[in-house]
Amino acid sequence: MSLPGERGALPVVQDVSVTQTPPPYLEPFVLDVPARVPERNGVLDFYRPASASRSAAILFVHGGPARPDLKAQPRDWPVYRGYGAAAADRGFVGVTVGHSLIRGWDRIGQAAAEVVAAADLVRADPQVDPDRIALWFFSGSGMLMGEWLARSPEWLRCVAATYPLLTEPGVGRTSALDVASRGSKVPVLLTRVGLEREERAAGVDKFVAAAAEGGTELDVIDVPEGRHGFDYLDHTEASRTAVEKALDWVIARLPAAPPPPSPYPAPVEVVSRQLEAYNRHDLEAFLAAFAPNVRMYSRDGSVMSGRRTLRETYGPRLAAGRCRAEIVNRIAEGSWVVDQEIAHGIEPQPIRVLAAYRVVEGLIAEVRFLV
Repeated sequence: MSLPGERGALPVVQDVSVTQTPPPYLEPFVLDVPARVPERNGVLDFYRPASASRSAAILFVHGGPARPDLKAQPRDWPVYRGYGAAAADRGFVGVTVGHSLIRGWDRIGQAAAEVVAAADLVRADPQVDPDRIALWFFSGSGMLMGEWLARSPEWLRCVAATYPLLTEPGVGRTSALDVASRGSKVPVLLTRVGLEREERAAGVDKFVAAAAEGGTELDVIDVPEGRHGFDYLDHTEASRTAVEKALDWVIARLPAAPPPPSPYPAPVEVVSRQLEAYNRHDLEAFLAAFAPNVRMYSRDGSVMSGRRTLRETYGPRLAAGRCRAEIVNRIAEGSWVVDQEIAHGIEPQPIRVLAAYRVVEGLIAEVRFLV
Protein backbone atom coordinates (compact mmCIF):
# COMPACT_ATOMS: atom_id res chain seq x y z
CA MET A 1 0.00 0.00 0.00
CA SER A 2 1.31 3.45 -0.93
CA LEU A 3 0.87 6.61 1.05
CA PRO A 4 -0.54 9.68 -0.71
CA GLY A 5 2.83 11.35 -1.08
CA GLU A 6 4.67 8.33 -2.34
CA ARG A 7 5.43 7.39 -5.90
CA GLY A 8 2.64 5.23 -7.31
CA ALA A 9 0.03 6.48 -4.87
CA LEU A 10 -3.55 6.88 -6.18
CA PRO A 11 -4.65 10.50 -6.62
CA VAL A 12 -6.97 11.91 -3.99
CA VAL A 13 -10.32 12.86 -5.53
CA GLN A 14 -12.45 15.37 -3.68
CA ASP A 15 -16.26 14.94 -3.93
CA VAL A 16 -17.39 18.45 -4.72
CA SER A 17 -20.99 18.98 -5.89
CA VAL A 18 -21.50 22.23 -7.80
CA THR A 19 -25.05 23.50 -8.14
CA GLN A 20 -25.46 26.13 -10.83
CA THR A 21 -28.16 28.66 -10.08
CA PRO A 22 -30.19 29.53 -13.19
CA PRO A 23 -30.02 33.17 -14.24
CA PRO A 24 -32.81 35.34 -12.79
CA TYR A 25 -34.50 35.87 -16.16
CA LEU A 26 -35.28 32.14 -16.32
CA GLU A 27 -37.35 32.32 -13.14
CA PRO A 28 -41.04 31.46 -13.69
CA PHE A 29 -43.72 34.04 -14.40
CA VAL A 30 -45.62 35.16 -11.31
CA LEU A 31 -49.01 34.14 -12.76
CA ASP A 32 -49.95 30.51 -13.00
CA VAL A 33 -51.07 30.29 -16.63
CA PRO A 34 -51.29 27.13 -18.74
CA ALA A 35 -48.16 26.66 -20.83
CA ARG A 36 -48.61 27.33 -24.54
CA VAL A 37 -46.31 26.61 -27.44
CA PRO A 38 -46.21 29.78 -29.53
CA GLU A 39 -46.50 29.90 -33.28
CA ARG A 40 -43.10 31.24 -34.33
CA ASN A 41 -43.01 33.48 -37.37
CA GLY A 42 -39.58 35.00 -37.84
CA VAL A 43 -38.97 37.38 -34.93
CA LEU A 44 -42.59 37.10 -33.77
CA ASP A 45 -44.16 34.53 -31.44
CA PHE A 46 -47.97 34.33 -31.65
CA TYR A 47 -50.02 33.07 -28.71
CA ARG A 48 -53.48 32.49 -30.12
CA PRO A 49 -56.77 32.17 -28.21
CA ALA A 50 -58.90 29.05 -28.49
CA SER A 51 -61.44 30.86 -30.65
CA ALA A 52 -60.44 31.38 -34.26
CA SER A 53 -62.56 34.52 -34.55
CA ARG A 54 -60.91 37.89 -35.07
CA SER A 55 -59.66 39.57 -31.92
CA ALA A 56 -57.51 42.41 -30.68
CA ALA A 57 -53.78 41.86 -30.18
CA ILE A 58 -51.22 42.84 -27.55
CA LEU A 59 -47.63 43.21 -28.76
CA PHE A 60 -45.16 42.65 -25.89
CA VAL A 61 -41.79 44.39 -26.39
CA HIS A 62 -39.00 43.01 -24.20
CA GLY A 63 -36.32 45.14 -22.63
CA GLY A 64 -32.58 45.46 -23.05
CA PRO A 65 -29.67 45.73 -23.31
CA ALA A 66 -28.50 42.48 -21.68
CA ARG A 67 -25.24 40.60 -21.18
CA PRO A 68 -23.95 38.81 -24.30
CA ASP A 69 -23.91 35.41 -22.59
CA LEU A 70 -27.69 34.95 -22.40
CA LYS A 71 -28.75 31.33 -22.09
CA ALA A 72 -32.02 32.14 -23.85
CA GLN A 73 -33.36 35.01 -25.91
CA PRO A 74 -36.10 37.09 -24.25
CA ARG A 75 -38.89 35.51 -26.32
CA ASP A 76 -38.04 32.24 -24.58
CA TRP A 77 -37.95 33.66 -21.08
CA PRO A 78 -40.79 32.34 -18.92
CA VAL A 79 -41.99 35.87 -18.13
CA TYR A 80 -42.68 36.78 -21.78
CA ARG A 81 -44.09 33.35 -22.56
CA GLY A 82 -46.33 33.92 -19.56
CA TYR A 83 -47.59 37.29 -20.75
CA GLY A 84 -48.32 35.91 -24.21
CA ALA A 85 -50.19 32.92 -22.78
CA ALA A 86 -52.13 35.14 -20.36
CA ALA A 87 -53.34 37.31 -23.25
CA ALA A 88 -54.44 34.23 -25.21
CA ASP A 89 -56.26 32.83 -22.17
CA ARG A 90 -58.29 36.03 -22.05
CA GLY A 91 -59.33 35.69 -25.70
CA PHE A 92 -56.76 37.98 -27.29
CA VAL A 93 -53.79 37.36 -29.59
CA GLY A 94 -50.59 37.81 -27.58
CA VAL A 95 -47.40 38.46 -29.56
CA THR A 96 -43.80 38.80 -28.43
CA VAL A 97 -41.15 40.30 -30.67
CA GLY A 98 -37.41 39.69 -30.63
CA HIS A 99 -35.49 42.88 -31.38
CA SER A 100 -31.94 44.22 -31.45
CA LEU A 101 -31.95 46.36 -28.30
CA ILE A 102 -30.99 43.25 -26.34
CA ARG A 103 -27.50 43.59 -27.89
CA GLY A 104 -26.82 47.18 -26.84
CA TRP A 105 -27.94 50.80 -26.83
CA ASP A 106 -26.17 51.33 -30.14
CA ARG A 107 -28.86 49.09 -31.71
CA ILE A 108 -31.82 51.13 -30.51
CA GLY A 109 -32.50 52.63 -33.93
CA GLN A 110 -32.60 49.18 -35.46
CA ALA A 111 -34.79 47.95 -32.62
CA ALA A 112 -37.24 50.82 -33.17
CA ALA A 113 -37.59 49.87 -36.84
CA GLU A 114 -38.07 46.21 -35.90
CA VAL A 115 -40.90 47.05 -33.52
CA VAL A 116 -42.62 49.15 -36.20
CA ALA A 117 -42.33 46.24 -38.64
CA ALA A 118 -43.61 43.85 -35.97
CA ALA A 119 -46.71 45.99 -35.40
CA ASP A 120 -47.39 45.99 -39.14
CA LEU A 121 -47.09 42.19 -39.30
CA VAL A 122 -49.37 41.75 -36.29
CA ARG A 123 -52.01 44.00 -37.85
CA ALA A 124 -51.80 42.02 -41.11
CA ASP A 125 -52.43 38.70 -39.35
CA PRO A 126 -55.81 37.22 -40.44
CA GLN A 127 -56.88 36.57 -36.83
CA VAL A 128 -56.11 40.10 -35.66
CA ASP A 129 -58.44 43.07 -35.81
CA PRO A 130 -56.00 45.66 -37.21
CA ASP A 131 -57.80 48.51 -35.49
CA ARG A 132 -57.45 47.12 -31.93
CA ILE A 133 -53.77 46.91 -30.99
CA ALA A 134 -51.97 47.51 -27.69
CA LEU A 135 -48.22 47.90 -27.21
CA TRP A 136 -46.61 46.82 -23.94
CA PHE A 137 -43.04 47.89 -23.20
CA PHE A 138 -40.72 46.49 -20.54
CA SER A 139 -37.53 47.85 -19.00
CA GLY A 140 -35.17 49.35 -21.61
CA SER A 141 -37.72 49.22 -24.41
CA GLY A 142 -39.47 52.04 -22.57
CA MET A 143 -37.05 54.25 -24.50
CA LEU A 144 -39.07 53.40 -27.63
CA MET A 145 -42.39 54.45 -26.12
CA GLY A 146 -42.09 58.17 -26.90
CA GLU A 147 -42.18 57.60 -30.65
CA TRP A 148 -45.46 55.72 -30.39
CA LEU A 149 -47.02 58.31 -28.11
CA ALA A 150 -46.01 60.99 -30.60
CA ARG A 151 -47.37 59.10 -33.63
CA SER A 152 -50.62 58.07 -31.92
CA PRO A 153 -51.97 55.97 -34.82
CA GLU A 154 -55.73 55.45 -34.67
CA TRP A 155 -55.38 51.69 -34.33
CA LEU A 156 -53.16 51.96 -31.23
CA ARG A 157 -55.71 51.79 -28.44
CA CYS A 158 -53.30 51.99 -25.49
CA VAL A 159 -49.69 51.67 -24.35
CA ALA A 160 -48.50 49.87 -21.22
CA ALA A 161 -45.07 50.19 -19.67
CA THR A 162 -43.79 47.92 -16.90
CA TYR A 163 -40.73 49.12 -14.88
CA PRO A 164 -39.66 51.17 -17.94
CA LEU A 165 -36.46 53.07 -18.54
CA LEU A 166 -37.58 56.46 -19.79
CA THR A 167 -34.32 58.38 -19.70
CA GLU A 168 -30.86 57.11 -20.59
CA PRO A 169 -27.78 59.39 -20.93
CA GLY A 170 -26.42 59.44 -24.46
CA VAL A 171 -29.40 57.69 -26.03
CA GLY A 172 -31.18 60.05 -28.36
CA ARG A 173 -34.77 59.03 -29.02
CA THR A 174 -38.13 60.81 -28.95
CA SER A 175 -38.66 61.56 -25.29
CA ALA A 176 -41.78 60.06 -23.74
CA LEU A 177 -41.57 62.82 -21.14
CA ASP A 178 -41.70 65.56 -23.78
CA VAL A 179 -44.62 63.95 -25.60
CA ALA A 180 -46.55 63.39 -22.38
CA SER A 181 -46.04 67.01 -21.36
CA ARG A 182 -47.65 68.13 -24.63
CA GLY A 183 -50.52 65.66 -24.29
CA SER A 184 -50.79 62.30 -26.03
CA LYS A 185 -54.01 60.88 -27.47
CA VAL A 186 -53.03 57.34 -26.44
CA PRO A 187 -53.94 56.18 -22.91
CA VAL A 188 -50.92 54.97 -20.94
CA LEU A 189 -50.55 52.50 -18.09
CA LEU A 190 -47.40 52.65 -15.99
CA THR A 191 -46.46 49.85 -13.59
CA ARG A 192 -44.00 51.41 -11.14
CA VAL A 193 -41.82 49.45 -8.73
CA GLY A 194 -40.73 50.77 -5.36
CA LEU A 195 -37.28 49.15 -5.30
CA GLU A 196 -36.10 50.71 -8.55
CA ARG A 197 -32.64 52.24 -9.04
CA GLU A 198 -32.69 55.88 -8.10
CA GLU A 199 -31.92 57.23 -11.58
CA ARG A 200 -34.59 55.05 -13.19
CA ALA A 201 -37.17 55.98 -10.57
CA ALA A 202 -36.42 59.67 -11.16
CA GLY A 203 -37.22 59.29 -14.87
CA VAL A 204 -40.48 57.53 -14.12
CA ASP A 205 -41.51 60.20 -11.62
CA LYS A 206 -40.75 62.92 -14.18
CA PHE A 207 -42.93 61.12 -16.71
CA VAL A 208 -45.84 61.03 -14.25
CA ALA A 209 -45.46 64.76 -13.65
CA ALA A 210 -45.20 65.46 -17.40
CA ALA A 211 -48.37 63.49 -18.10
CA ALA A 212 -50.25 65.45 -15.45
CA GLU A 213 -48.99 68.71 -16.93
CA GLY A 214 -49.96 67.81 -20.50
CA GLY A 215 -53.25 66.09 -19.76
CA THR A 216 -52.08 62.70 -21.04
CA GLU A 217 -54.39 59.95 -19.80
CA LEU A 218 -52.20 57.99 -17.39
CA ASP A 219 -52.97 55.29 -14.86
CA VAL A 220 -50.32 54.03 -12.45
CA ILE A 221 -50.07 50.66 -10.74
CA ASP A 222 -47.62 50.84 -7.84
CA VAL A 223 -45.75 47.82 -6.51
CA PRO A 224 -44.06 49.35 -3.44
CA GLU A 225 -41.98 46.27 -2.55
CA GLY A 226 -41.41 45.24 -6.15
CA ARG A 227 -38.05 45.01 -7.85
CA HIS A 228 -37.16 45.71 -11.46
CA GLY A 229 -38.36 42.39 -12.87
CA PHE A 230 -40.88 41.80 -10.08
CA ASP A 231 -43.09 39.79 -12.46
CA TYR A 232 -40.55 36.95 -12.34
CA LEU A 233 -38.38 37.79 -9.32
CA ASP A 234 -40.96 38.53 -6.62
CA HIS A 235 -43.50 35.74 -6.28
CA THR A 236 -45.85 37.60 -3.97
CA GLU A 237 -49.55 38.32 -3.92
CA ALA A 238 -48.77 41.98 -4.59
CA SER A 239 -46.86 41.04 -7.74
CA ARG A 240 -49.64 38.80 -9.02
CA THR A 241 -52.26 41.45 -8.30
CA ALA A 242 -50.25 44.09 -10.17
CA VAL A 243 -49.89 41.93 -13.27
CA GLU A 244 -53.57 40.96 -13.23
CA LYS A 245 -54.58 44.62 -12.89
CA ALA A 246 -52.32 45.58 -15.78
CA LEU A 247 -53.79 42.86 -18.02
CA ASP A 248 -57.31 43.92 -17.08
CA TRP A 249 -56.49 47.57 -17.83
CA VAL A 250 -55.15 46.80 -21.30
CA ILE A 251 -58.00 44.45 -22.18
CA ALA A 252 -60.58 47.03 -21.09
CA ARG A 253 -59.17 49.37 -23.74
CA LEU A 254 -59.49 46.78 -26.49
CA PRO A 255 -63.29 46.50 -26.62
CA ALA A 256 -64.87 44.32 -29.25
CA ALA A 257 -65.66 46.13 -32.44
CA PRO A 258 -69.36 46.80 -32.92
CA PRO A 259 -70.97 44.36 -35.34
CA PRO A 260 -71.40 45.67 -38.87
CA PRO A 261 -74.82 47.12 -39.55
CA SER A 262 -77.30 44.57 -40.81
CA PRO A 263 -78.27 44.91 -44.47
CA TYR A 264 -81.80 43.92 -43.45
CA PRO A 265 -84.46 45.98 -41.70
CA ALA A 266 -85.16 45.26 -38.04
CA PRO A 267 -87.77 42.56 -37.32
CA VAL A 268 -90.13 45.15 -35.76
CA GLU A 269 -89.94 47.24 -38.93
CA VAL A 270 -90.79 44.22 -41.11
CA VAL A 271 -93.80 43.24 -38.99
CA SER A 272 -95.03 46.84 -38.88
CA ARG A 273 -94.73 47.11 -42.67
CA GLN A 274 -96.81 43.93 -43.05
CA LEU A 275 -99.49 45.28 -40.70
CA GLU A 276 -99.66 48.64 -42.49
CA ALA A 277 -100.13 46.87 -45.85
CA TYR A 278 -102.86 44.71 -44.30
CA ASN A 279 -104.70 47.76 -43.03
CA ARG A 280 -104.36 49.46 -46.45
CA HIS A 281 -105.70 46.29 -48.10
CA ASP A 282 -102.57 46.25 -50.31
CA LEU A 283 -102.18 42.57 -51.13
CA GLU A 284 -98.85 42.80 -52.99
CA ALA A 285 -97.16 44.89 -50.29
CA PHE A 286 -98.60 42.54 -47.67
CA LEU A 287 -97.20 39.43 -49.40
CA ALA A 288 -93.83 41.11 -50.00
CA ALA A 289 -93.21 41.13 -46.24
CA PHE A 290 -93.21 37.31 -46.14
CA ALA A 291 -90.53 34.80 -47.16
CA PRO A 292 -91.43 32.68 -50.22
CA ASN A 293 -91.54 29.55 -48.02
CA VAL A 294 -93.30 31.16 -45.04
CA ARG A 295 -95.23 28.88 -42.71
CA MET A 296 -98.28 30.18 -40.84
CA TYR A 297 -99.63 28.14 -37.91
CA SER A 298 -103.31 28.70 -36.99
CA ARG A 299 -104.84 28.21 -33.56
CA ASP A 300 -106.62 25.04 -34.73
CA GLY A 301 -103.31 23.39 -35.70
CA SER A 302 -103.61 23.87 -39.45
CA VAL A 303 -100.61 25.18 -41.39
CA MET A 304 -100.40 27.42 -44.45
CA SER A 305 -97.17 27.21 -46.43
CA GLY A 306 -95.80 29.63 -48.99
CA ARG A 307 -96.84 32.97 -50.43
CA ARG A 308 -99.22 31.38 -52.94
CA THR A 309 -101.34 29.93 -50.15
CA LEU A 310 -101.31 33.28 -48.35
CA ARG A 311 -102.46 34.96 -51.56
CA GLU A 312 -105.37 32.54 -51.91
CA THR A 313 -106.38 33.05 -48.25
CA TYR A 314 -105.84 36.77 -47.79
CA GLY A 315 -106.64 37.98 -51.34
CA PRO A 316 -110.44 37.88 -50.96
CA ARG A 317 -110.27 39.30 -47.43
CA LEU A 318 -108.19 42.29 -48.45
CA ALA A 319 -110.23 42.81 -51.63
CA ALA A 320 -113.37 43.10 -49.51
CA GLY A 321 -111.75 46.08 -47.79
CA ARG A 322 -113.24 45.51 -44.36
CA CYS A 323 -110.36 43.94 -42.37
CA ARG A 324 -107.96 45.84 -40.20
CA ALA A 325 -105.90 45.19 -37.07
CA GLU A 326 -104.76 47.41 -34.26
CA ILE A 327 -101.80 46.74 -31.93
CA VAL A 328 -102.57 46.64 -28.21
CA ASN A 329 -99.15 45.50 -27.06
CA ARG A 330 -95.88 44.41 -28.66
CA ILE A 331 -92.80 42.52 -27.45
CA ALA A 332 -89.67 42.13 -29.57
CA GLU A 333 -86.74 39.82 -28.76
CA GLY A 334 -84.08 38.87 -31.27
CA SER A 335 -85.74 37.63 -34.47
CA TRP A 336 -89.19 37.35 -32.83
CA VAL A 337 -91.95 39.95 -32.61
CA VAL A 338 -95.10 39.14 -30.60
CA ASP A 339 -98.14 41.32 -31.14
CA GLN A 340 -101.31 41.45 -29.10
CA GLU A 341 -103.89 42.66 -31.62
CA ILE A 342 -107.57 43.45 -31.97
CA ALA A 343 -108.74 42.21 -35.39
CA HIS A 344 -111.74 43.80 -37.12
CA GLY A 345 -113.73 42.62 -40.10
CA ILE A 346 -113.12 38.88 -39.68
CA GLU A 347 -115.96 38.07 -37.28
CA PRO A 348 -119.12 40.09 -36.57
CA GLN A 349 -117.41 41.38 -33.42
CA PRO A 350 -113.75 42.41 -32.97
CA ILE A 351 -111.58 39.52 -31.78
CA ARG A 352 -108.39 39.48 -29.76
CA VAL A 353 -105.39 37.86 -31.43
CA LEU A 354 -101.91 36.97 -30.14
CA ALA A 355 -99.52 36.53 -33.08
CA ALA A 356 -95.80 35.67 -32.99
CA TYR A 357 -93.70 36.54 -36.04
CA ARG A 358 -90.18 35.21 -36.70
CA VAL A 359 -88.20 37.39 -39.09
CA VAL A 360 -85.20 36.04 -41.01
CA GLU A 361 -83.07 38.24 -43.30
CA GLY A 362 -85.72 40.92 -43.52
CA LEU A 363 -88.71 38.67 -44.27
CA ILE A 364 -91.33 37.00 -42.08
CA ALA A 365 -90.45 33.30 -42.16
CA GLU A 366 -92.93 32.02 -39.58
CA VAL A 367 -96.17 33.16 -37.99
CA ARG A 368 -97.87 31.50 -35.03
CA PHE A 369 -101.36 32.53 -33.90
CA LEU A 370 -101.39 31.71 -30.22
CA VAL A 371 -104.83 33.03 -29.22
